Amino acid sequence: MPSTQQDIAEKLKVSVTTVSLALRDHPRIPEETRRRVAEVARELGYKMNPMVAALMSQIRGGRTAAVGTVIGLLVPRGGRRFLENSPHAYTRRMLGGLRRRAEELGYQLDWFESEQDDGRAEAAARVAAYRGVRGLLIPPVEREGTVVTADWSPFSAVAIGQSHVMPGLHHIGHNLGEGIRYLMKICYERGYRRLGLRVQDKYDRRTGRVVTGGFFAGLAEAGVQQVAGRWVHKSEDVADGDWLEWLRQERIDAVITQVPDDLGRVREAHFTVPDTLGMAFLSLPERSGERTGLYQDPEALGHAAVDFLTSHMQRNDVGVPPFAKTMLTSPVWREGGTLRKANGESQGTRPARQARTEASQD
Repeated sequence: MPSTQQDIAEKLKVSVTTVSLALRDHPRIPEETRRRVAEVARELGYKMNPMVAALMSQIRGGRTAAVGTVIGLLVPRGGRRFLENSPHAYTRRMLGGLRRRAEELGYQLDWFESEQDDGRAEAAARVAAYRGVRGLLIPPVEREGTVVTADWSPFSAVAIGQSHVMPGLHHIGHNLGEGIRYLMKICYERGYRRLGLRVQDKYDRRTGRVVTGGFFAGLAEAGVQQVAGRWVHKSEDVADGDWLEWLRQERIDAVITQVPDDLGRVREAHFTVPDTLGMAFLSLPERSGERTGLYQDPEALGHAAVDFLTSHMQRNDVGVPPFAKTMLTSPVWREGGTLRKANGESQGTRPARQARTEASQD
């Protein structure tokens, strides 16, 4: 049976009220007593129930408990404005998925923003703990390489996406490696032979090179090795026209890109899509349209992130876990008009094995 505050009180010969206040680091309790209570709590394996803690925090503050407990969104300075005012539909939909699933489960979301932009979130985390928050989500904010630091011991915590470096915490994101290799498989099966990848280098770095790694692995499986390096084009400015010349020089017949607007660019450059150039999109911004590729479904990601976090909250799994879990959501295939149809030889398709054999020839 789990230890209780009564067990701690009996061992120290103090009141349960003293133990309760000490565990909340209340200034009414002498520092030495707080230290002794914390030591005995660790010795007995005591863990505070996050639901009860949040409820009591609301009662003490004179707030209603009807909305249930709170899930905190921990962000660096400026992170809330970045996410709520983002021009990208992906970000808005992800936040919408977070909010809707939290409401369905009886939680409310609250923002906790650090005063620094360098990843130090100790103060914001202390405020969250003081308010009785026991679950934290760390949403993706474009702070490349930022290590988010805080005292995680009072919380169940899950990082979303790969914009932060989150050593040791649970993480949820899209399965980009699976996605790009699936796109390559479809391209080969539809008769394309020389596949190219266009990606922003900062995006590739932020995702741990998963995209380029998956692409090179797919080429190797198809027998393409000597030309692999030439078939990747990176540029920070997505409007840079150099990649269009790269398509011609390398005789790319199908390009995988992360940039939805590239369809208009290739047409302006007089490529014929999908006959002379196929296009497969790694991350489509909407469910419908003429582009062929993968819809990463940010709403589903937000939904799954809340489920992932609350499963740990309900088990009172707090602090840095001994074995961090990574959950990856699979993308949704959406057929459009930027790849040839898979309707047989008359449509220009060839069997996958034949396509892969020809792809190995430079």
